[in-house]
Amino acid sequence: MTDTEKAVLDAGCIGITALNLGISKNPPLDNAYSTFDKAKKKAKEMKKECAESGKVPKIFSKRFYSGGEDYEPDPKTGKVDMSKYKYKAKEGFVNFDYGFYDEKSNSFWHENHADPGMKVYRSTLKHYSRPLQDFDSQIFAVACGDP
Repeated sequence: MTDTEKAVLDAGCIGITALNLGISKNPPLDNAYSTFDKAKKKAKEMKKECAESGKVPKIFSKRFYSGGEDYEPDPKTGKVDMSKYKYKAKEGFVNFDYGFYDEKSNSFWHENHADPGMKVYRSTLKHYSRPLQDFDSQIFAVACGDP
């Protein structure tokens, strides 16, 4: 693992997602959907687009606190506009949790928020999406990532 990859991973759950996409910044939220099934459908639609740049569509989830903002999905497409999202935490809690979807194992990889002694977890969609006090919203996003 390179020093750059280690630095990205040090960011915690967002780092796992960024590394799996082959980027070193925050994962893009412009293709966010209200359900996992809608994200899977979008991923299939993006195969050709991603392939043109030598990439493949990859899915990740973001759980977050809405802070009173409206993140309702478009009723026709299920797409969620995340352009107003400010990474704001609910008082006393963490501000988000990213989970990277691994199609081969049908599971989500996530971490304990870059805490000291960081631990990486592999969870089912049901377990990863379970109710937690930190978050009141969840989206599933699709981005072109490294194969």
